[in-house]
Amino acid sequence: MDDPVALTQALVRIDSSNPVLGSTPGPAETEIAHYIGSWLEHRNIETHRIEPMKGCPSIVGIVRGSGGGKSLMFNGHIDSVTTLGYDDNLFSGETKERKLYRRGAGDMKCGIAAVVFALAASKGQALRGDVIFTGVADEDIGTEQVLGADWRADDSIVAESTGEDTISCA
Repeated sequence: MDDPVALTQALVRIDSSNPVLGSTPGPAETEIAHYIGSWLEHRNIETHRIEPMKGCPSIVGIVRGSGGGKSLMFNGHIDSVTTLGYDDNLFSGETKERKLYRRGAGDMKCGIAAVVFALAASKGQALRGDVIFTGVADEDIGTEQVLGADWRADDSIVAESTGEDTISCA
């Protein structure tokens, strides 16, 4: 899959509802972490899985630089909020008027798709510093676990939209 919109749709179609957000536990991040890990591995990107809490894995992808440069980390959470109380098809990933809709599209599967594409594009750039992607389980907790596993960078970009603004991915 070499289209960011199609990748976002595929990610939206995976129910990654957080098991502790909402009154009905979600399935957590196992399936989406596996999907993202496979996507990275298919592009020969070094991939690691961090799972200090069973069923809530984070995925790390790294494109190593030649050395001597600064590193950059792209970070984003791969879980979404509960589906409780919704009746329509939350996982359709439909597009309408150049916007992609359904559970997790803006928060933050669109951002995840964008940064894994940026990571993959960095492979051919002969960079001196490493480029790292961390797709974390449960937002803050997952980021703490990634940092605790010594995945660090000189700078970072968190690809989450702010202010609940609509994001156009198409």
